[in-house]
Amino acid sequence: MLWRLFFRALYRLLRLLDPLLRLAWRARLPMLPRSVEVRVSGRRTGTARSTLVTLLTVDDRLYVGHPNGPAGWTRNLDAVGKALLGFEDDSVEPVRAVRLFAGPERESVIRATWSQQPFPGNVIYSLARRHVRDVGVYYRLVPAGDYGGDSFRARARGAAHPEAQPGTPAAHAHPEFDAGA
Repeated sequence: MLWRLFFRALYRLLRLLDPLLRLAWRARLPMLPRSVEVRVSGRRTGTARSTLVTLLTVDDRLYVGHPNGPAGWTRNLDAVGKALLGFEDDSVEPVRAVRLFAGPERESVIRATWSQQPFPGNVIYSLARRHVRDVGVYYRLVPAGDYGGDSFRARARGAAHPEAQPGTPAAHAHPEFDAGA
């Protein structure tokens, strides 16, 4: 219960800081090196919503998640099953999200948060690991339809490994895969 309250307070603070965090992200400041924007349609309104999250990698697969149980964006992702990954240069990649349930893949992703989240998130997630295992919501991201492939992997690799230079140009908006549809 203590961690649930702590994370609630932390995420309220992050919501207040969101405009500043987005400026830092777009400016590619080193404080948010693995961050991407998840754009997903609202389950009730259909309006596209966006959330900055850390893009996690385990065995060359990409993941996102929330440590404190379902949040608005995870509920929306559960409802529609797809999203756009937005990058700091305004490019986007359509993805499908596969929710992870208890098992080795989910456990590996949770462990990855301890080293891949920026400080102090990595320390907090490690300290709260029991809580995160119990209630965290995590997804494997896969390229959507014909639009993924090498472009998706190269672009995502650049976000997950900021020191690497993506090998192919980033894709831009795909009208056939509108997050608002």
